[in-house]
Amino acid sequence: MAGRTGSYIVAQLLILTHVVTYRTLNQMTFYILCFALVVCFILPK
Repeated sequence: MAGRTGSYIVAQLLILTHVVTYRTLNQMTFYILCFALVVCFILPK
């Protein structure tokens, strides 16, 4: 719950301060999830 709330607050602050756009946030999310998927396959069972 805290992770979700924290990421929501950070995302809103980034959008409101015009540091990033929604497209940039979506791209960041996509690349992070792809990285996590690759790490899952690399880790030993």
